[in-house]
Amino acid sequence: MTGGRPGGWLAALALAALIAVVWSLEPGGSPEGDGAPVLTTPASEPRPTPLPDQLGHGQNEALLPERAEQPDDAVARAGQPQLPAQLFSDGARRRRVGPIDVSVLVVGRSGRPVADAQVQLFDEAGQRRLGGAARTDSAGRCELALPDDGVRLHAWHSHWGSSGLLALETLIDASPDASPDASTEADTHARSDAKPQRVEAVLLLRPLTGLDVLVLAHDGSPAAGAELLLRPSGGSMLLLPGAPQRTDGTGHARLELLSGVPLLLSARSGSQLSEPELVWLEPDEPDEPDEPDEPDEPDEPDEPDELTLHLPGPWVVRGVVLDSAGEPVPGADVTLWRALPGGDLDRGVYPRGKPLRDDVTSLEDGSFVFRPRSEGAFLVQASGAAHAPGEVHEVLLLPHQPGARLELLLPEQAFISGLLVDGEGQPLEGVRVHARPAHHFDLGAQAYGPTLFSRLGQGQELTATDGSFRVGGLHPRGTYIVWCRPDQRERDRKLVRVDVPAGSTGLRLVASEQALARGVLESLVIQEGSGLPLDKISATLVIELDGRVLDTKRPVLRGAGGLLRIEGLAPGFRYALRVDAPGCGALELPWFSARAGVQRMDATLPPPCELLLRVTDEGGRALRGVQVSITLDTSFPVADAIRRLSTDAAGALRVDDLDPGTYALLARGAGLTGGANVTLHPGATRSLDLMLHR
Repeated sequence: MTGGRPGGWLAALALAALIAVVWSLEPGGSPEGDGAPVLTTPASEPRPTPLPDQLGHGQNEALLPERAEQPDDAVARAGQPQLPAQLFSDGARRRRVGPIDVSVLVVGRSGRPVADAQVQLFDEAGQRRLGGAARTDSAGRCELALPDDGVRLHAWHSHWGSSGLLALETLIDASPDASPDASTEADTHARSDAKPQRVEAVLLLRPLTGLDVLVLAHDGSPAAGAELLLRPSGGSMLLLPGAPQRTDGTGHARLELLSGVPLLLSARSGSQLSEPELVWLEPDEPDEPDEPDEPDEPDEPDEPDELTLHLPGPWVVRGVVLDSAGEPVPGADVTLWRALPGGDLDRGVYPRGKPLRDDVTSLEDGSFVFRPRSEGAFLVQASGAAHAPGEVHEVLLLPHQPGARLELLLPEQAFISGLLVDGEGQPLEGVRVHARPAHHFDLGAQAYGPTLFSRLGQGQELTATDGSFRVGGLHPRGTYIVWCRPDQRERDRKLVRVDVPAGSTGLRLVASEQALARGVLESLVIQEGSGLPLDKISATLVIELDGRVLDTKRPVLRGAGGLLRIEGLAPGFRYALRVDAPGCGALELPWFSARAGVQRMDATLPPPCELLLRVTDEGGRALRGVQVSITLDTSFPVADAIRRLSTDAAGALRVDDLDPGTYALLARGAGLTGGANVTLHPGATRSLDLMLHR
């Protein structure tokens, strides 16, 4: 038996906040109803990096960040070793109607047919039997005629054991006779003239193995009357329905489980639920096959395995939420996190361990209660719509200290108020002004603990007819970024003010052209040799934040005569730019610090390169159909996609429109492999013979 707490139960949290970081620094972002952009303020105002008037080929100085390799997720799929394919459904919701003939073969663990086995049909949910049971003949077969594919098949024999529930729709999907335009769930009308579809099903009988379960309370005493909950651990596999199993007066229960199938077993007593344990009862090695004239004998029953489940203690965190006057606050949001070691959530570095977060709302009397399922250290914080966020409290639950009581105080909220006017000093009405902590925000960090956003709060408010605004919900000790979109026709242009302390009054926001454009990069892009301006230009802009490199989605303005203009750069932050044009090689502009106003740097794009490759084996014979990957060795943080091409009948490969630089070549095919590095100069054609080896 294999037992253990199943890992990977927590779904991976989306890091959508990386996009929010970029939104805070440049035009673009979510619609008005989505979260506001945020900004990471530079620790100190950096000195602007001087830009050369011209940037030619070979002057690239971009930074390539380190990237940690992420292991592939281990996902159980049908057909993997020890996971029988017939126990899993692909989840399809199609419904095929019309005559379906099913030929069922029931076999034992040795692969021998089992005669006189009962074949039963269940509904799609696996909870209700359909009709009577059919029995297999001496060859282990029986024939069934079904009206549609919304059933599951099950086989049972008193000696050989039971099978899993097989989804008929899975068989039909795998059948070569399956129609590619299968009817959907909405199309459920049977066609009497439809040609019967024939599929074959093989049901493998597995012996039932005994499992002795002991359920203990948190203090080690037997838990009598605890209910045992059993469910499959993979895919859409279904188990046969049955009456709930409960422990006796000594906390014991005896289960008969299907061997060789991964299951999750947990115990429940009242509101207490144990952690699920992975149960995998391994069947014995199959017996040697008997002589053809001898019947296959069942295995002798084995001694039952044992498993102990522990119910959590009566862990409880109670409390009340109060305002600054000591009055209860109903409807406040209260959050509990498991305290985890290490990490820096404000920088997007997650701590070690499995996160836990629970949210409740305070009642009319301001009270709240959490019932964790384990002991340990926890963090608790309250927040309210008309208050500033409260302090974060740490709670420690131990066997001799299973409960805790807290008073969570919500301080008076602070405000940021001011006036929004256009470039001519006229008030702007009905513009939504946002205030958020002056730091970037990682959405996934919210599951691990309180972040700067949850500790300092955020708010928004529409400007009045005189352009005034007053944004609340802020912590008195917080520092915020204040931003808005004054130009309703050009919503990608933002007005941003950083490092605004809470409690600031008389803040004047002027939506002038210079303030909306912020930092501007202009570049005249010309072609090397001819000196002609290029109009069809594409650009990739990246920004560096807290040591991370983010790809921006900013609009690029292309004027006539090869002029490239990019607005909305955040002064004080580092950017890198790559410029491409048809018929030219790309050019990478080095890292530079943006500043207010217009920065000008013209770029000259080199001519493209060409590579002629011939792939042979050690005997000099040309290799056809060899896969060749071509990767540019570049220092630009966002690399182009790898090109993957195949050789022709002569073992040759021609690749044009390549950027100048050094490339890594990797070729595989016919059991051979080989590689090389090749440097391509602007406008040159390079020929190369690549020999593959075993």
